[in-house]
Amino acid sequence: MQTIDFCRLCRYTVKKMKMENGVNIMSGIRYDASKLNDVIRDFCVVTGVSVSVLDDEFETLASYSELAPAFCLAIQNAPTGKEKCLCSDMALLARCKKSGQPESHICHAGVMDAALPIIKDAAVIGYILIGRTRVAAFEEIEPRLDWLDADKAALKAQYNCLQTYTDRQIHSMFELASMIVSFILTNEIIRPEENSFAQLAKSYIESNLQKPLSVATLCRSLGVSKNALYENFRTVFGKTVNEYITDMRLKKAKGLLCGSSLSIDSIAEQTGFASYTYFSRLFKKKYHLSPLAYRKTQKAAKDKKAERDEKERVLE
Repeated sequence: MQTIDFCRLCRYTVKKMKMENGVNIMSGIRYDASKLNDVIRDFCVVTGVSVSVLDDEFETLASYSELAPAFCLAIQNAPTGKEKCLCSDMALLARCKKSGQPESHICHAGVMDAALPIIKDAAVIGYILIGRTRVAAFEEIEPRLDWLDADKAALKAQYNCLQTYTDRQIHSMFELASMIVSFILTNEIIRPEENSFAQLAKSYIESNLQKPLSVATLCRSLGVSKNALYENFRTVFGKTVNEYITDMRLKKAKGLLCGSSLSIDSIAEQTGFASYTYFSRLFKKKYHLSPLAYRKTQKAAKDKKAERDEKERVLE
């Protein structure tokens, strides 16, 4: 039987940016901190599972856990431990943002986390993060801890003390977490800020760059008029919806040109451009280089840096 542990690494915290009539405002959303705290506290008390709620930019709105176990504290207190935990959480949330579906993964310390998106009008406006799930014997995850200068026997004892759950309990926890998402949305505990169509459109665009996008598509998905979206979007971002879509596609394409071996045709397709020719023309207009020339320039710069670093290493 699979064994499970969920534990967050911090006690109950709430991050506030701005308050208006008792409602907190952050990143284009409004949330009722008091009600949100009550919901996640009850979830944690009933299930023993710690939970965090984040906005669409991965900023923590609230989190709660009964007690951080010794194993997690040992990881956190080690040099670079907190950074590794943060990077692990960010990687999971990025996957959840991209897919728009619940996601889970095994972290750097060998335990599992899960993230569920909070979706309003086809756009992700936040996330619920639960977890630290023990899925294997300590000996199986021990290689992941080679970076950690610690007594492995003590770590094993701490790891084996983590609370466990049955498969049925795990399934029920995820069902409850999904119910919390529905409860949050139904009761508008988290909601887009009034007239923040631009924020919803931004989230929708960034999650659907590969698909055909238009102002009409956005208006249908968000349930707003073209005039309202045009006005709000330009006010918030200083550019039109179509200009923003093009900029985001070109930015993603630039990253793929540098960080992948995909053909330029494939990159054009994955970033939502109708053709290589159209993609190449827009790319050159913005960056003053063709996609192929840009890739060659970046590769030459990377090779030169690697050669310089190697020479410095030899001299040492």
